[in-house]
Amino acid sequence: MRIALSAVFLLSSAMLLAQNQPPAKSADQLRDLAKHARKAGDLQAESGYLCQAAGLDGKKCEKANEDAAKALLQFQADLNVGRTELERKDYSGALRDLGKITFGPSKGEAQELILRAQIESGALPPEQLSQLTLTGAEGI
Repeated sequence: MRIALSAVFLLSSAMLLAQNQPPAKSADQLRDLAKHARKAGDLQAESGYLCQAAGLDGKKCEKANEDAAKALLQFQADLNVGRTELERKDYSGALRDLGKITFGPSKGEAQELILRAQIESGALPPEQLSQLTLTGAEGI
């Protein structure tokens, strides 16, 4: 009797979980999402979508993972160059190289350094600078 009740409980739990899960995406939907991610410059997301659809083509997943890994290495190099350019007050160079970083663990730091380069170079419009000053004051 206990086993039967446990089985019923497990079955009903599994059914509830299945109902709460979003419907699985088709391979075509996943490929469309991958295309949008690539256009946005997010090769990691593209890789993830292609790998989910990899049941049809595992080579695309492998290639997407390689592309994302290469991009992350390049982004780290761009971050290092951007930091150096910022230290040397080469603001246009820093903005160019830091702006190349579109995803990954370096993106947050790159965005902060871009803002710093814009402020130090005077390239930030006064209204944005005022807004940043107000936002910073609110956090204090």
